[in-house]
Amino acid sequence: MKSEVMDLKLKDFYPDREFFTVEVINYLKNRKIPFIIPCVKRRRSGGIRKLLKGRKSYSTENTMCSKEDEATFQVNVVAKYSKDKYKEKGVKLFAYAVYNMDLPIENTFKEYRKRFGYRIHLPTNESSTNTHQQEKKPVLRLLYVGLSFLLVNIWIYIQWTYLSILRQGGRQRVAWTFKTMLRQINRESEVKLGFSNKITI
Repeated sequence: MKSEVMDLKLKDFYPDREFFTVEVINYLKNRKIPFIIPCVKRRRSGGIRKLLKGRKSYSTENTMCSKEDEATFQVNVVAKYSKDKYKEKGVKLFAYAVYNMDLPIENTFKEYRKRFGYRIHLPTNESSTNTHQQEKKPVLRLLYVGLSFLLVNIWIYIQWTYLSILRQGGRQRVAWTFKTMLRQINRESEVKLGFSNKITI
C-alpha cells in the first residue's frame, strides 16, 4: 500500500482476508482504489468454493451478497504447483478479489505477497468483549488503517519540511520520534477538549 505525503492518495491496497466483505469492496471500487484481497471460503459449497476447480489459473466474475447489499468483482484464481508444499495432486488454488490491477493472472499471488504486515491496536480502556467486536468490523479497521497512515505521513512531512537541516550531502533530521508526536497530539487534544488531570477530593 503506497501513498503520497499528506494527500494519502492510495496507489493500491493489499489488505488481509478479513477485509473481504461487500462493504469494503464496494467502498474501494466507488473510490476507484485498486486492490487485491484474498477471498474467504465461508460456505461448505457454492460461493468462492465453486470457483476453486481445475488445475489452471483463470479469471472470472463473482457476485457476493450481504444482508444489506451486494458486490460484483473480478476473481483471479491462481494455481500454484509444488509437490513438497501442497497436497491435492501437487496443485493448490488461491482466489483473490481484484480491481483495476494491470497484471497477469499468474502474478496475482506473487504481487500480493509484496504486502507488508500491520497490526491495529484498539484502545486499552475498552472491555475485551467490545474490542473483539470492533476488530470484526472491517470498515472500522479500514478507518484505523487510514488514520495510522495519515499520522505517519504528517510526522514525515513535519520532519522533512520544518525539522530537517539542509547540509552538504543531504538533510540532517532533528531527533523527534513518532511517539513524541503522538504524546504531543494527545496532550494538546486534552487541553482543547477541557480534560484535566487534577483530582478534586
